[in-house]
Amino acid sequence: MQRYGRQFFKAAALVATVALTAAMTGCNNAEQSETANEPAILTLGERDVAVAENIRLEAGVPVSGTLEPSEIADVKAQVAGNITGVRVDAGSPVSRGQVLAVIVAEGIRSQAASTQAAIAAAQAQLDLARQRMESMKSLYETGAVAKLEYDNARTAVEAAQAQLAATRAQATGAQEQAGRATVNSPLGGIVSARMVNEGEAVNPGQQLFRVVNSSTLELAGQIPISQRASVHVGQPVSLTLSADPDRPVRGSIARIEPVANLQTRQVGVYVRVDNPGGNIVAGQYVDGTILTEGVISATVVPQDAIRRRGDTAYALVVAQGTVMERKVTLGRRNDARGVVEVTSGIQAGEHVITVPTVQVETGTQVRLGGNAAQNATADSVGKEN
Repeated sequence: MQRYGRQFFKAAALVATVALTAAMTGCNNAEQSETANEPAILTLGERDVAVAENIRLEAGVPVSGTLEPSEIADVKAQVAGNITGVRVDAGSPVSRGQVLAVIVAEGIRSQAASTQAAIAAAQAQLDLARQRMESMKSLYETGAVAKLEYDNARTAVEAAQAQLAATRAQATGAQEQAGRATVNSPLGGIVSARMVNEGEAVNPGQQLFRVVNSSTLELAGQIPISQRASVHVGQPVSLTLSADPDRPVRGSIARIEPVANLQTRQVGVYVRVDNPGGNIVAGQYVDGTILTEGVISATVVPQDAIRRRGDTAYALVVAQGTVMERKVTLGRRNDARGVVEVTSGIQAGEHVITVPTVQVETGTQVRLGGNAAQNATADSVGKEN
């Protein structure tokens, strides 16, 4: 009897153990099921979101291009010869008419000198012919010589005058040719390039130097023909340098082309920028705005934050940890800063999703990580205060 009793209690204990294990397993499965049903929360970094800002926006017509010196001169050889006496290099400041180099052209200088001697000889022949004519005139008036001899003397004077004029013309040409052997700067500015070395042989038309005047820079841009009516000469232009975006640069409209490009339907405009100290390096790409509407206060978001569905513009906004779709009304664009005005749908301080690194849809729960979270905290503190 005792033996059967012990076996019964062992069997009961085994059954209880199995039941307890099954119950615990069921609880764990239930907890895992509840955890699996919880929605995933995505973390967005500072590159995924941006804060809508209220800024002073320079509104107008966008324009862009490269800033070039207003005056550029390619100095070329006008005679054949060898370069000597190179006096400047790239970066050298020069004044108008300054000698840059000399071309030793065989025969040119000696020809100029010989023409001066030829002028002296022709002048002497003319003087002699005039003396002869005066003598013949006196003899003719007294009847000592025939009229034919007097006429011949006058003809000799005329021939000597013609010879002197021809010799002087040759001398002028020779002097001009000799002058072309001296290479002068056609304008005041800075040598931006030197293409020849001392002793190098050159030919007429070969480029030797490039001189630029960068005290005034010019931007050649294009605007849509539909916005031509709002742009006029003298209008201010705000520019942003690609190499120094935090440095404001101001210019003005100098010229406007009278005819639009038939292919692009764009009108050429030229923006002039004063650069007296040469602090702005020419050749930089710039974005700008022709200020047709002045400066306004506007709520802006990055242009990348705006999405479109047909004709409807909308943005994805992070509100209370959830992504929400907001229909927005857009205003002015500022391509130089890459922002667009939002006149309705988004308030300053709200977070909008720009180009997320993960797929984000409406209703997705998100958290802001890194600097994005710090910015969100700073914004909420600022609003409370």
